[in-house]
Amino acid sequence: MATSAGIAIDEPRDGSRARTDGALLRWKSFSLKDDREGLMPFFIEWSRESIHPSQEAPVGCKLLHFAAHSPSIEQLTSDAEKLGLNFDVKPGERSQFHARILGTKGEFELT
Repeated sequence: MATSAGIAIDEPRDGSRARTDGALLRWKSFSLKDDREGLMPFFIEWSRESIHPSQEAPVGCKLLHFAAHSPSIEQLTSDAEKLGLNFDVKPGERSQFHARILGTKGEFELT
């Protein structure tokens, strides 16, 4: 999807780790050549032979709002749209994320 959208990526690389119960998780991942100062994600494709970590993750949190602040919002917005990413992009003096999360003990914010 990234390359068809005209966004350059690094070569995909294999990854793996053993869980504490001995099960081996395997994946392939890649990053964008220009991740917009860390604001764009990296991508993971989990192996079909591996249990996806989300299937056994603890429950109880919900992402209420997510935004990226950047001095160059036009390019960040354009790249996010090309990749089908849905998050707010707001002007800022420096690149940073802002998230509001609802947890088991109430709402909290991360910046």
